[in-house]
Amino acid sequence: MSTMFSGAGGSTAGSVSQGAGGATTPTATEGGNTNQSTGNQQQATGSGSSDSPFFKETIKVDGKDVEIAFKSKQELLAEIQKARASSKRFEEGAKARKEAEAIREEAYKAKQEADQLREKYGDNSLQAAIDSAIQSGDPQRIKRAREVMENQLAGLIRQDMMDPKERELEQERRLRQAREKELQDYKTKEEKAAHEQQVNHFRQEFTNTIIGALETGAVPNTDWTSAIMANLMRHNMQRGLKLTPEALVEKTKSVIMGQVNGLLAKTPGEQLIEWFPDLVKKVRAADLARIKGRQMQQPKKTLETPKPQETQTPPKNGYMSPDEWREWTKKRALAAQAGRPLPD
Repeated sequence: MSTMFSGAGGSTAGSVSQGAGGATTPTATEGGNTNQSTGNQQQATGSGSSDSPFFKETIKVDGKDVEIAFKSKQELLAEIQKARASSKRFEEGAKARKEAEAIREEAYKAKQEADQLREKYGDNSLQAAIDSAIQSGDPQRIKRAREVMENQLAGLIRQDMMDPKERELEQERRLRQAREKELQDYKTKEEKAAHEQQVNHFRQEFTNTIIGALETGAVPNTDWTSAIMANLMRHNMQRGLKLTPEALVEKTKSVIMGQVNGLLAKTPGEQLIEWFPDLVKKVRAADLARIKGRQMQQPKKTLETPKPQETQTPPKNGYMSPDEWREWTKKRALAAQAGRPLPD
């Protein structure tokens, strides 16, 4: 493998030879030549071309040669930091997997021991505990196991020393206690089952009543409405009252109207239009439809044609009213135009 640095190899050799050849110290009379020599020396000893990498190396990755290159020192340091962080996370993950594997092995070992104890002792947990305490070698556990065995042995000795009648009475007492305990357990189980059945019944009734009330369509089918109904049902059940779907609907409507009126009663109209534009549109549309419906239901008024007035002749005696005189004058003018005799 070869290692290449920018500024190394031929560039370095060139800078050394130039430095050896131009070892004479420039004088003040050289002027511009001094600046030109300094610039050539800086170019020879610099980092070379800007396109050349800062570090280049060929390494083995999965058995294959891979060439890596970094343009700058900062890029190389960033890659090293990333590799260190990945290595640390890998080590932490390996440690966590190792700990999990150890816990899994301990759990498997405990399960095997439990299976062995169950196979050896069956339901005789007392004997299993005594043997385990003796085998542990712990003085405290051995002491407690010894006390248990002594108490068991003392009970057997007392039973053997009893009078046969007393022993028979003791056995009957134990049998009676066992039967009482069995009856009590059975009673508790029945009570629990009855309670669960009652709860399920109330829950079903609760749900059916709310569903029936919503299906009437008298109230909006929303989560808010369902919450109000559930609260009403709960309060009434606590007081021992049952609500029908119809009664629940009426109570729900009352609650909704009370809450809505409490919100809208003191709210200005402009604010209502700003807050609830869709609601205002619905109210306007419904009001307009109601007005149109009323107009359609009202009977149409027929226009009555005025009856022709009977021709009246001016009275021979007395005076005509202004209207009568105008009518009489009009008739005379029409008769004259038609060539008919003039009315009196």
